[in-house]
Parts: sequence; C-alpha cells; structure tokens
Amino acid sequence: MDFDSIVLIHREKGVFLKEGISIKVESCLQNIKSFYEEEGKIFLVLNLEEDFTDEEFDKIFEEFPYEEFENEGINIYPKDEEYYPTFIVEIENKHREELQEEINLILKLFMEKVVKIYCNNI
Repeated sequence: MDFDSIVLIHREKGVFLKEGISIKVESCLQNIKSFYEEEGKIFLVLNLEEDFTDEEFDKIFEEFPYEEFENEGINIYPKDEEYYPTFIVEIENKHREELQEEINLILKLFMEKVVKIYCNNI
C-alpha cells in the first residue's frame, strides 16, 4: 500500500495526546521521521536514512544549505544524537491549507537541495 499523507500528532512533554489533521505530501515521504505539534508549534523531523561514513555525515551538516531554507522563511536545524543525518523544521501553527503548502515547499527544497545530492538510492 502506498501512502501519501502524514498525520499531525498532538503531544505534551513528548507524550502522545491525540491525532490531528492529515497533510497530503508531494515528495520525500520516506524522509519524514515525525510530524507533531507541541506547545503551539509544529515540528517536522526529516532524515536521510542511508549509511554514510563519519566524514560524509559531518560534510552533510557542514554543507547543508541552511541559507536557502532561511530565504524561504523556513527555520531548519540539525538534530543531534541520531544515527542518520536528521533535521528539525519548526513551523508556525496555521490553517490546514497553508500548512500543506508550506510543508510541500519544505519537502521540495529538501529533495532538491539535500536528498538528490547526498542519497544514492533515488
């Protein structure tokens, strides 16, 4: 079965409370690790689930195009202590339609600027 949507999880202090809205995604579904709301902010956690050498792993974070995301108003930063290169995107809580547009822009940029460059299996 193919999935093309993610469900927003509402949580408090890391504990699941309830499911929220569903967002249809256009790309990078396999790179989405989690999607949740906590304390009024929405977090989209993305990763590159592929094995990298330590040098390649460090290079991804060093060369990550943070500025290109910032130019689009996207707040993205690395998540430490993860096996795969992982990034957290903070998103302001919005209406579903606006949120869907923003998430698809984020995923499009992530695919173009990160996944296509660093992942061999696409």
